[in-house]
Amino acid sequence: MLTSVLYRLRAWVFLVGMLPSVGYGAVSRFSRISQTSALAKRWLCVLALGLMPAAGWAAPKLLISGYMANPASTDSPYEYVQLIAVENIDFSTTPHSVVFSNNGTATSNGWIAGGAISYGFNITSGMLNAGDVAYIGGSGKLINGSGSTDISSATWLRTINTGTTAGDGFGNSNASGVFGNGGANADGVAIFDVAIASVNASTIPVDAIFLGTGVG
Repeated sequence: MLTSVLYRLRAWVFLVGMLPSVGYGAVSRFSRISQTSALAKRWLCVLALGLMPAAGWAAPKLLISGYMANPASTDSPYEYVQLIAVENIDFSTTPHSVVFSNNGTATSNGWIAGGAISYGFNITSGMLNAGDVAYIGGSGKLINGSGSTDISSATWLRTINTGTTAGDGFGNSNASGVFGNGGANADGVAIFDVAIASVNASTIPVDAIFLGTGVG
């Protein structure tokens, strides 16, 4: 089971990395945010579904398609994650949540450690159609930190001023950022197909990406 999940994640990151980038530049190999055509996005959804194991795994409706963990300026409130819908989603009836991890040693509480270690975003409103791209994260809504391109016209499912406001359910505000840049302790982001209040230490994310040189 673990092997099939890791294969799906590696294949998904590979596919995203192959998408054309239009005007955004390469922030890094995996944090590049790609602007894709409607046709490309729909093909990506079909390919992602084809990678799901036939048994023992419920196909997720929402996947990670990019992230900005280390904007050029002060990190808060400019960190964010780009998401792509694999199916039509009404978040008022099918809530989701996203969790950032931040420069800390993993604990038995996993993704819900809170404090300075993890930060939650609850998605309980809005709708996406299959192939739609949306964002969650800091309230800055700029492509690469202070002074960069404004992307506030994009679809934002949930934003928080992460420099001054605690996360949904858990996570302290932090002017230096709430999404770690990787290092000796791996950082990451995860999507859950339940509201943040229903995430516990044993809840398995439907998608996740880790970054850094270490594990834990």
